[in-house]
Amino acid sequence: MEEKKVSDIFSSELRPMLAAGSVGIVFVVSILLGTAIGYWLDMQFDTKPWLTLFFLCMGIAAGVKNVLIFIRKAEALERKREKDKNN
Repeated sequence: MEEKKVSDIFSSELRPMLAAGSVGIVFVVSILLGTAIGYWLDMQFDTKPWLTLFFLCMGIAAGVKNVLIFIRKAEALERKREKDKNN
């Protein structure tokens, strides 16, 4: 039985799971950061709630974009693994 190195295990098995877990964190942070920037700008320019809403929407859009990028990368990795298995 061939022993795997820790780095091999990390790159082959744990890495996709860690990446998937980070997607949710990145999504939430994008929304919170956008909301915080909008709120701060609203306080500076007395435009409550418009900039908060605008930057909240921008944070949601950035979060969705990051999720879509992750999905594309995961699909490409899966196709590559399937191709390697078939060869």
